[in-house]
Amino acid sequence: MRYEKHMRIGVAAHAVAVVLCGLSTQLGLPPVILFGAAGGSLPATLAGTAVPDLDEPNSKPYRYFLPAVTWLVIGASFVVLHANLRHLVTLTDNLVSSPLAGPLAGEAAVVLSLLQGCGTYLLLPEFLQKMDHRGLCHQIPTGVVVSIGLYSAGVTLLAAARAPYPLLVSGVFAGSFLIGFCSHLYADDLLRERRVYIGQSLDKALDEYIHRALSSSG
Repeated sequence: MRYEKHMRIGVAAHAVAVVLCGLSTQLGLPPVILFGAAGGSLPATLAGTAVPDLDEPNSKPYRYFLPAVTWLVIGASFVVLHANLRHLVTLTDNLVSSPLAGPLAGEAAVVLSLLQGCGTYLLLPEFLQKMDHRGLCHQIPTGVVVSIGLYSAGVTLLAAARAPYPLLVSGVFAGSFLIGFCSHLYADDLLRERRVYIGQSLDKALDEYIHRALSSSG
């Protein structure tokens, strides 16, 4: 299915996130925060819609994903490191007993963030190019694991920024990502086949592993 059609389905699927947020207000959760997060999490839904096609080098998500993620890693790393700058100051003070410990800690936050971004830019393509199309990226567990990672990162960043309701807002964004991810599998007619598909994939991987092990031992 074409990228544009997946995006349209992703926008429609985002309505599910909005409806779920509306229902959650009945649990006593703050409606302003919920609906604000639901409206702002549309990019997360669209990102989830695009992620499964990262295993196709000619796809638009693959071409656009690497620069975007690189800058996100740099920005997120800097926010977290800057929020914990006092720990970096303590570390640099132990390494360099000098009044320069404070400025050096600030520079260390920048350098470490850039290094993580460079690592992402260099290593991620190698990882993605080894995947089969409609393989790992089209597995429901992959979407769940990435959503959990996004939730953890969101809580960390929002807590570092001292934003209100970090758990709730991060949960809405992570849930929106997972909804978008599942909408892609649904559009590819894979969602209903998840149980069989995952089982076949795991069996194939296990058979290949056993075959390699027997070949090397022989």
